[in-house]
Amino acid sequence: MAAPAVGVSRRASSHEEGGSLGLRQLDFAQLVKRANDYGWRLLDCEGGDSSDPNQRIVMDVENSVAAEEKRRISLRTKERLARARREGKVRGRPRLITNPPSAA
Repeated sequence: MAAPAVGVSRRASSHEEGGSLGLRQLDFAQLVKRANDYGWRLLDCEGGDSSDPNQRIVMDVENSVAAEEKRRISLRTKERLARARREGKVRGRPRLITNPPSAA
């Protein structure tokens, strides 16, 4: 009997919001371990299959590349925000009350 297949999108890992980079990689590792423990096959939209040892290493490398891509995007964003602050650019929506009335 063939193992049940679980669909996985590799791209999602590089575009997910929130969470730390290390935790995301740990989540992927735990998902792969759980799949192995329960006899599931992880499939993706590009033909990757965790039951094939050659594909498993490709999935691991792609997960690492996605993690590095997210780290670099985060770093570039932080650098650009710091530059904007140094240049005095105002970010966010304007305050509703700019000068609150004084209590007299």
